[in-house]
Amino acid sequence: MLTSPMWFLKELELYKHVKPYRLDFDPEDDNFPRTNVDRVEIPGVPIHDIRGNEDQLLFPKCGFSILHMPSSLTTLDYDDHDLVTDRYYSFIEKAVQDFSEKSHLGAKVVALDHKVRKRHSTFPISNGENYSDPQPVMVAHVDWTPQTIEKKLRLTVGDEKTKVILGGQYQFCHAWRPLFGPLRGYPLAVCDYSTVNPENDYEITDDVYENHGVDENYMVYHRPGHKWYYLSDQEPTEILLFREYDSTVGLMSGIPHCAIPNPVPSEHIMARQSIEVELVIYWP
Repeated sequence: MLTSPMWFLKELELYKHVKPYRLDFDPEDDNFPRTNVDRVEIPGVPIHDIRGNEDQLLFPKCGFSILHMPSSLTTLDYDDHDLVTDRYYSFIEKAVQDFSEKSHLGAKVVALDHKVRKRHSTFPISNGENYSDPQPVMVAHVDWTPQTIEKKLRLTVGDEKTKVILGGQYQFCHAWRPLFGPLRGYPLAVCDYSTVNPENDYEITDDVYENHGVDENYMVYHRPGHKWYYLSDQEPTEILLFREYDSTVGLMSGIPHCAIPNPVPSEHIMARQSIEVELVIYWP
């Protein structure tokens, strides 16, 4: 186990009356703030190691699990979008389908999108300019609400298939792993879902875009009873699969997650690069 500082949504009276929001553009009214989100850093949060505890951490209860992939796939050019969608997606779909069918036969899996993150040498200290690549996210959050999932599905697989998926049982998940390893800088921490009380611990938040409307996600309040985990020395062949939504559980069924600083700070630690695939598992 290690301890690490972590960022959470600050508990304010404001959020009992006003929804937290962030704008990705400058509003015309200079007096209108781009965000009303206030965060707080909690030092010394205990982070337990998944390694060695895999058999005790069951996906239906905790919301995450470790899958494995062949080392041959780790050498792909992950900057090549078409190559990733052609070769990596098919592997991810098959691996998650096999994993899901162990508890529920008939699973179908569709990889929808992916994102490659490359930590800049100055991160997390901003240089005042936009980074060329997405950076690790260091505030506890859940990325997706049912409204945003439906929007993503319609854009990706179309209206008819979306109706099929939403008409039955489904889960929305992320498959996350480093591109290089062992990962010792800014690993991903995930929270055991059985230790959270979503109605009290999550706050639905709006991300407002100038050109494509509003996406929702959840920010998370710190609670001493939350139990956090990470996978020590995660290798590129180890995929952290974690849940963002489960239709059988309902609203707020995703697990909180965020990047944490280097467990063992060192100038020799390789800058973190990672890939995350958004996918839907469904049982028609």
